[in-house]
Amino acid sequence: MLRGQSTGVATVVFKRAGTARKAVAKYNNAPIDGKRKTLKLELVVDPQQKSLAARITPNVIVNASSLRTRLQSKRVTRRAPVKPVKKAPKKVAKAKPKNHKKTVAELDQEMADYFANGQQQQ
Repeated sequence: MLRGQSTGVATVVFKRAGTARKAVAKYNNAPIDGKRKTLKLELVVDPQQKSLAARITPNVIVNASSLRTRLQSKRVTRRAPVKPVKKAPKKVAKAKPKNHKKTVAELDQEMADYFANGQQQQ
């Protein structure tokens, strides 16, 4: 912030360095909205990123004899097939006794007993 006003800073990342250079050349010190204020651009290059050629390793040429020995050693180290494990038999759960449906008379009797006990405790 400059004198309590926003400076309007933005960061733009370009994929190619050439495109970034062109943008800086074209828009640096360009007027903003036709007024006295101008754009101030700064080009920052990331020195940490290696070039593509440095990141790619060349293919190693393998001779046929070493390839054959490698394949033969893989054949020797194969394991015997795994036999399936037998599962234990499932335990049969005992059937729960079914609750019989109460009649209207039984429900009325339970309600009367409940209210009678509540009045006795008070």
